[in-house]
Amino acid sequence: MAKGICRALMACGLAIAITSPLFSDVKIKTKRESGGRTTEDTIYIKGPRARREINDLMGVKIVTILQCDKGRYIEDCGIRCR
Repeated sequence: MAKGICRALMACGLAIAITSPLFSDVKIKTKRESGGRTTEDTIYIKGPRARREINDLMGVKIVTILQCDKGRYIEDCGIRCR
């Protein structure tokens, strides 16, 4: 009986190890409304990195990138200097 349980646990562990890379990329979309203003966010996660795009209906776009593996945080507020 112990061998059967061991085999079942090994099979479950192997199945998780094989399928976990298939689900490593994540995309999350949210929409918020506050005071008559709507904001849409999209977050992309891949491994130790994440990218967040914030889109305001007034045309403002803010992009932030978090690189945990390099210890960096990058932000672009969409304003261009001329």
